[in-house]
Amino acid sequence: MTDLTTSTLVFKGEVCQGCRSLLQTCYQRVFEEIAVCEDLSTLELLAETGGCDLCRILYQHVIYGSPVLEGVKGPIWMSWSSYDEDTEVLSVGYPRRTAGYLQQPLAEMGAGNVLKSFDDATSYQSLLITIQHWIQQCRDNHLQCRPTEAYIMPTRVLDVRASPSSVRLVEASGIPDDRYAALSYCWGPNGNNLTTTRSTYTQRVQGIPDSILPATVRDAVRVTRGLSIPYLWVDALCIIQAEYPGDPSSDFATEAGKMSDYYGQAFLTIGATGAVDCGDGFLKARPAMAHFPSGAVTITYADALGRTQDMRIHPPLPARAVCVDNSPLLGRGWCIQERAFSTRCVYFARDCVVWECAERRSCEFAPDQNLDDPTGAAASHWSVSMTSKGNDVLMKQGTLLAVPHRELLADAWFDMLRHYSAAQFTHRSDNLVAISSVVTKIANITGARYANGCWLETIDQCLAWWASDPVQSGALTAAASKSTTPSWSWASAPGQVVYVSGSQTAWTGDVSVHQDPHDTSRGTLRLVGSMWCASLADLGLVAEPDDECLYRSTKSRGMRLWWDQPISSDQGTVWEFLSLGRDNSSRYLYALVLQKTGNADGSVREFRRLGFIRLINREGDADLIPQPMTCVLDLV
Repeated sequence: MTDLTTSTLVFKGEVCQGCRSLLQTCYQRVFEEIAVCEDLSTLELLAETGGCDLCRILYQHVIYGSPVLEGVKGPIWMSWSSYDEDTEVLSVGYPRRTAGYLQQPLAEMGAGNVLKSFDDATSYQSLLITIQHWIQQCRDNHLQCRPTEAYIMPTRVLDVRASPSSVRLVEASGIPDDRYAALSYCWGPNGNNLTTTRSTYTQRVQGIPDSILPATVRDAVRVTRGLSIPYLWVDALCIIQAEYPGDPSSDFATEAGKMSDYYGQAFLTIGATGAVDCGDGFLKARPAMAHFPSGAVTITYADALGRTQDMRIHPPLPARAVCVDNSPLLGRGWCIQERAFSTRCVYFARDCVVWECAERRSCEFAPDQNLDDPTGAAASHWSVSMTSKGNDVLMKQGTLLAVPHRELLADAWFDMLRHYSAAQFTHRSDNLVAISSVVTKIANITGARYANGCWLETIDQCLAWWASDPVQSGALTAAASKSTTPSWSWASAPGQVVYVSGSQTAWTGDVSVHQDPHDTSRGTLRLVGSMWCASLADLGLVAEPDDECLYRSTKSRGMRLWWDQPISSDQGTVWEFLSLGRDNSSRYLYALVLQKTGNADGSVREFRRLGFIRLINREGDADLIPQPMTCVLDLV
């Protein structure tokens, strides 16, 4: 075995003395996170002034691995890992996050093909040609991307041909059906978007100078013109917005219901994934390209068996998970249906331009490769496994028809909701409205019945969720306390929810919708299921010290109880439980924790949901669980 403490690394390429010493330390202290510098700004300074390609590569890795740079907290670290005699890995990161692995086998393929600046007219024009090529390939060859419904123009659009320096709002009824682009973007928290109201409508029709448009909208106009698309749809300007609450002149209520059609019929959706606010813009400097390495770095070292090995480190590539899936735009709730119904999208991310349609994903550094093709050279780097299955199934127009109905109503739906429930909303009450078009599409395909975020055909699994970020004591806002969303719906949770995972074949349900499901539109759900009673003391459940909503059992190793919000009660309080079903692969049994409301419809008692419990199985916990009784109940 080689004594790593005395073995010396050999470097080829531009490597500063600081990096040489740092890597030698990492090599000798395998698996330790060795501090590189105190923060990202210090690393940028080293990349800018040190003349070291490794400093620049490290800086790029941190940028490419971080969706929001403001969230990068120091110190920046590097670690050398030796997993077996043939696997040596060098990684970089910061507290609680690994930003990237320095050996990217595909990096040499395309790092130099990432656009350095949108201000370079030649490079920008080349990018527009690439986008036009993607569009043409999609229109000519993709059967799933061809329109299946009659073409409909939006009520209003912006005519980007009005002049080279202004746009004009036009009523689409006065123009022939033509191509238009739709903008998907974040308005932002500052309220600085330019809108159309009844009082500004005449001005917008006369013309809007590019100079007064928010930067994100202005960049979308520039791209639309560059692609020779005559019209652009932007919600803030093409929908008459309210000037005050209840303004009757606003047509937002009518137009919001058509938005899925507008994105679905758009010739192209422009996604401003790199912009947090409408004033940010997306045709702007790319931080990772500010200090581009002049070449690769090679480290020659002796492995644990004494063999001489080379570790070649190239400038990295942007990461799909950062460019698209974890971008500020896709953290916005309304983006779910914008992405789901767009026939074809081009995302202008902070680090890269990405193409997405039903049959293809591509990026600017490998424009001719389909990243959805697992056999492609770039697929391993931009693997779809980095995106949840629900996102890929439900957020790619045209793929819904190819998915088994049961999966649409369960696994894919739950996977999408896990991502969607964590999304940000200006008004949390919009969380059901913003996926209404996705719901309509799935209902039309499957014929399934839907109520408040759940499919009645898979109600046993649709109720099997718990809040991963429950409301803590004193944090229940007035808005949340007045919510009209029924307690059994995931939409009643204040943040992200988690569903029981498991294949359809492994799940056995214990609850079903009554032949008279009652008035689900008003939030009452009538069920038939098995109920039983027990106290926290009976089950041995005690609160976690640092989480007042999570209880663990001292009597059953696998038992967990998640309250939807903190409950004030003693250990002897008797609660009622409704069995939902069991996952036969793990042998876990799942149930809801319920509380009587005091109301009843004849002999049918009414309950509200308070939490969710997991048990090992009915046989293993038979001494803890009384014999259940089958009954009919109402959930509200």
